Amino acid sequence: MRPKKQGSIINQQIIAGLKLNIEKARELRHRLRNLITIRRLTLEQIHSYRQRNFTNVGVHRMLLRDHPLMTYKGMRSWPPAWIWRGGNNNTANPKGEIGILRDVILSNVPPYSTCFLIMEHLSAEYIGALLLDDRAFCRVVYDTLLQHRFKPIREIGGIELSYTL
Repeated sequence: MRPKKQGSIINQQIIAGLKLNIEKARELRHRLRNLITIRRLTLEQIHSYRQRNFTNVGVHRMLLRDHPLMTYKGMRSWPPAWIWRGGNNNTANPKGEIGILRDVILSNVPPYSTCFLIMEHLSAEYIGALLLDDRAFCRVVYDTLLQHRFKPIREIGGIELSYTL
C-alpha cells in the first residue's frame, strides 16, 4: 500500500508543479500582452509624430514655404506675386507655387533683404520679388534658391530649413 501512497504524493507534487507552471505561463502571457500593447502604442505615437512633420530625432521640420521668417512687415512672402516679364504673352499672371525657377537675383539696392525670382511657366517668363525682414535669412534663402534653379517652384517650397531655426 505504501507504494500507492508514495505514487499519490508524487502525482500531487507533479500536479502542483504543473499548476504553478500554468500560473507562471498565464503571468507571462499577461506581461507579453502588456508589452505588445505598449509597443503598438509606441509605434502609433511614432507614426503620429511623423505625420505631424517631426523628424526621427524629434526636431520639428520647417519647410521654406512655412518658415516663420518668410515674412515682410507681417505679411507672408511665399510664394511671391508673379508678373509677366517676356515670352508667351499671357493676359493673367499666374498665382502660387507654379512654374520652374530659372534664376534668382539678390537685391543690391534697399531693401537689401530682397530676392528676385525668375520663373518660367507655359513658355512665358515671370518675375517675383521675395521681400524678407531678416537680411541674414534672405541670404540663406538666396543661397538655397541658387542651388535649386531649374526645379519646380512647388518642390522648392518644400525644402527643409530646420537648421535656420
